[in-house]
Amino acid sequence: VAWVMDDILLISQAANSKSPGDYEISKEALSVEPYGIMLRKEDAAFKKAVDTAISNVLTSGDINRIYHKWFLQPIPPKGISLNLPMSDQLKAVIAKPTDSGEPSAYAAVPEAQKAVLKKAKK
Repeated sequence: VAWVMDDILLISQAANSKSPGDYEISKEALSVEPYGIMLRKEDAAFKKAVDTAISNVLTSGDINRIYHKWFLQPIPPKGISLNLPMSDQLKAVIAKPTDSGEPSAYAAVPEAQKAVLKKAKK
């Protein structure tokens, strides 16, 4: 049986199963799908406030504490740990945040995946 889904959703499903060790998740991604935050288009002041808040979390290092809490430690109430180390792609985005949806903006994205994203965008 195979199931295709976002890696974090697959990891969560496996971790919450009766036998988490029975599952293997491919290390090779079929695609890279950046997450985003949607804001009202004409509200520059609100966008600036959101950008500032996110920037503060990233530059202060708080993102590492938050990530560790939710992806590497047991999560209440069941105490299940996803054991998901931060990917090189996420580290690259944290180091250089961007508003871009262009694959080339994500430095750690392998060239093969950039090509897949570019093709899908057409």
